[in-house]
Amino acid sequence: MSASSSPGIQTLLAAEQKAQDIVQKARQYRSERLKASKADALKEVEEYKQKKEAEFASSSTNEQVSANQLNEDAEKAAQAQIEAVQKQGAASKDKVIKMLVERVTAPNTIKA
Repeated sequence: MSASSSPGIQTLLAAEQKAQDIVQKARQYRSERLKASKADALKEVEEYKQKKEAEFASSSTNEQVSANQLNEDAEKAAQAQIEAVQKQGAASKDKVIKMLVERVTAPNTIKA
């Protein structure tokens, strides 16, 4: 009986070894796929990060240009208003001086 069971045991041992090899290959394949997936994910994250950094830099530059343009426009508008007030003051300067002189030199009539 031991002679006839020996080939059966050998067959079982060979099948077990084959199964272990298959499991080992599957684990190795899974490990390789996991590493490859991780590398792909890191690559995608880096590409996304670079894309977003470029967009941020672009929008920051655009916003800064817009802010500078707004400041320049506000400065021009303020300067135009100052010039308008100065022109108006220069135009009525003689009239205001004459009126002040008349008020200061005119006799003051106080009603009691």
